[in-house]
Amino acid sequence: MILGLGIDIQDMKRLDEKKIERLAKKIFSDSEMETFSGLKTVRRKKEFLAGHFCSKEAFYKATGKGIRDHNLREINVFYDENGKPGMDVSEDMMKHYFKNKVQCQLSISHDGDYAVAVVLVEGLE
Repeated sequence: MILGLGIDIQDMKRLDEKKIERLAKKIFSDSEMETFSGLKTVRRKKEFLAGHFCSKEAFYKATGKGIRDHNLREINVFYDENGKPGMDVSEDMMKHYFKNKVQCQLSISHDGDYAVAVVLVEGLE
């Protein structure tokens, strides 16, 4: 059963080169920050930041409630061995937003100066 659907889009031109490091520290989990720090070009850093930010915003939109008592660092966006994106959300956060056990499906896309993410929350019970 679908419990929520969220989408978010980011214009990467709006990401100031001088501020992306500071913004990354505000929104990335430790694991994401480690990956981000290893990226070589500003363009790739902007793509990574925009895609992950959109993913987290899309999750909050899928909850129908917004951030409330949580922050973006509590969500970890990752990629499996095939490059498919996924997200780890703490059990406490999931319980705050959803009564039932759920899983999240994530899709991230980039085109030109834009990044977009869609999150689908499915009930498992």
